[in-house]
Amino acid sequence: MSCQPECETRRSMCGSDAACEWRYLAEGAAHMVLAYAGPDPTLARKVLRLRKARRGSGSGGGGGSGGERGSPPTPALPPDDEARVRDTAGAGAGAGTSLTDAQLWAGHPGMQPHFAASTTTADEVSRAFVATVLTPLLGEALADAGDLVHVDDQFLAAVADAASPMRPPARAAGADIDPSARFALLLHNHNSPPDHHTPTNLHAPGKAMPDDSLKEPGAC
Repeated sequence: MSCQPECETRRSMCGSDAACEWRYLAEGAAHMVLAYAGPDPTLARKVLRLRKARRGSGSGGGGGSGGERGSPPTPALPPDDEARVRDTAGAGAGAGTSLTDAQLWAGHPGMQPHFAASTTTADEVSRAFVATVLTPLLGEALADAGDLVHVDDQFLAAVADAASPMRPPARAAGADIDPSARFALLLHNHNSPPDHHTPTNLHAPGKAMPDDSLKEPGAC
């Protein structure tokens, strides 16, 4: 996978060296969250949210987060967001009374362009919803849209391997980081005190977090 950002202003995180600066923090059914522990002051008190995919869903080379190679993996949670993003074609007479996301947001200045573009990913639609719908309603203190960053398969593989020992067994058995993801979401770490650069509460439930949790032998 190329590590060139698809937008000139979008940050890229590529390769195992970049992965060394992130530490496992937590995860849910659909996403894994990493906290920044590197020297870059612009990333201090930031977390990175990575999309997960179910194990055994044919994710190798797939496009679960908007990739364009092979068959897509199954997302960690239904419904299939990727299908819903592009569910505009053939949604006419044969669609019954079902309402697609594209139809729901038709005419909305912040959402419609994302459904009109054939290359739009579910990650981009999700961020646009928070930025253009939730934030105006709730305010930035309660709705953090974050910033999409470009990631490559080497970064994702390094993060997944290093985080593996820290993960709760039940979560690890069901899903892993989507290896075909093109984007991750960079967010403020609202649990990190403003006067601390490196988060200290980076551990899985019931486990201590080793300092080299995202380091591969000889890689960092």
